[in-house]
Amino acid sequence: MSKKEYMDLMEKFFDANQILEVCQGYTQADTPNIMILSNVLFELTKRYTDLYLSLVTNKDYREVEK
Repeated sequence: MSKKEYMDLMEKFFDANQILEVCQGYTQADTPNIMILSNVLFELTKRYTDLYLSLVTNKDYREVEK
């Protein structure tokens, strides 16, 4: 994986974590809309799954494990 690919991956982690922080704040609202929160959490799950798959399929990572 190139340095740019690692930087892109870290940026995606940062973006996903930002969404998670927004969700955390949203749950503390006086009247949170659970349906909207559920949709955002579903999208966040997809993002983290994509990030996980990027790491698992990373050839550099698999070489370190050997």
